[in-house]
Amino acid sequence: MRHKSVGIKLGTIETVLTVPSDKKAKLISLYISNIDPADHSASVYIQKDGSSDNVYLIKNALIPTQAALQAVSNEVFLEPDDIVVVETSAANKLDCFLSYYEIIVYPGFL
Repeated sequence: MRHKSVGIKLGTIETVLTVPSDKKAKLISLYISNIDPADHSASVYIQKDGSSDNVYLIKNALIPTQAALQAVSNEVFLEPDDIVVVETSAANKLDCFLSYYEIIVYPGFL
């Protein structure tokens, strides 16, 4: 297991994590911070294994000016090829920080 952290300035639709096909992941936390003087909203969803069906963790959550939202506070387990996406109401007004463990998958133990 390997710990990783990523900080991203968000566009309107941003892929923040793609789980490699030979690994799994344990998402520990995901924060979205509003750095703009206006309120903005955000959604966080998972695209399961390349599917077009989205599984929302939060949808259109309002983030007031100079505030932050903890979108993930409990562990979320992700399978190979899962994609975590953040969608926002405005580009370059919100930052995202996520922390996760990348888990090596051994053949026959998926």
